[in-house]
Amino acid sequence: MKYKTPKPTARLKNESQDPVELIELMSKGLPDISKIKLKKCIGLGGVWLIENKKRTKRIKKIKHQLEKDATIEVFYNPNIKDDPERPEVVFKTNSWGIWYKPGSLAISPTPYSDKYTLETCVKERQQKCHIINRLDYETEGLVIVAYNSKQAAKLSLALQENSISKYYLAEVLGHLEISNTINSIDTPIDNKIAKTEFKVIEKREQTSIILAKLVTGRLHQIRRHFNSIGNPVVGDPKYGKGNQNTEGLMLQCLCYKLKIPNSPKEVRLPDQLIKKRFGDLDLNRLEFF
Repeated sequence: MKYKTPKPTARLKNESQDPVELIELMSKGLPDISKIKLKKCIGLGGVWLIENKKRTKRIKKIKHQLEKDATIEVFYNPNIKDDPERPEVVFKTNSWGIWYKPGSLAISPTPYSDKYTLETCVKERQQKCHIINRLDYETEGLVIVAYNSKQAAKLSLALQENSISKYYLAEVLGHLEISNTINSIDTPIDNKIAKTEFKVIEKREQTSIILAKLVTGRLHQIRRHFNSIGNPVVGDPKYGKGNQNTEGLMLQCLCYKLKIPNSPKEVRLPDQLIKKRFGDLDLNRLEFF
């Protein structure tokens, strides 16, 4: 999945004859954003020096002196937290592991920030970090990480050969019928074959809890598939109507079933992380198909 670089919030140039401090140029060019928020943006790594029309480095000093004609790009996102929940290891070996990524934590550095990501947290403990599967920024749950290139190649191949199955929990808008039947959605995504299998495991007042298995891996597949049948994921900021939620996206990468040497058959999120997101859920109904 190719990452699409976002457009900068602003492109600013020092047009005075004298050097100017970074924070002063930003305050002048972005008057609707407070200095406190601009300083946070700088600290997160969201300000880039532009040289020869390319981003060359992040500027992280508030009082950095910008010479005459110096140009910067600002990537400001008020939703990025400067004290996010930290990821943790759920399963580990010497060469790879499975990590829990909280929601609203990026997998890798982005133009907005290089301070708090899953990758930077892994590198605090390991010399190398190879992300095998990615989760959307808003989605929480399990991510497979290799600590050397040889293991990364093995795990990537296992994923391609369907030796690793991925299961998600989601709360979707509306009532779907509870049964032991495995349902499927096979609406094409971006003109490509796409298939999601799911079971309904619980009904709530206005929503349903579903256990979904990805048969293919398209962009935002679960989110787009359930929106296509009129049951968008609760809290999805991009897809659906009437599914707003102050607690964020109700989607969690819950479990991997593994058919690879020297690994357990199944790795699942700890019960406390499931209940933290979905409340008093009957975990006995989580039967992986």
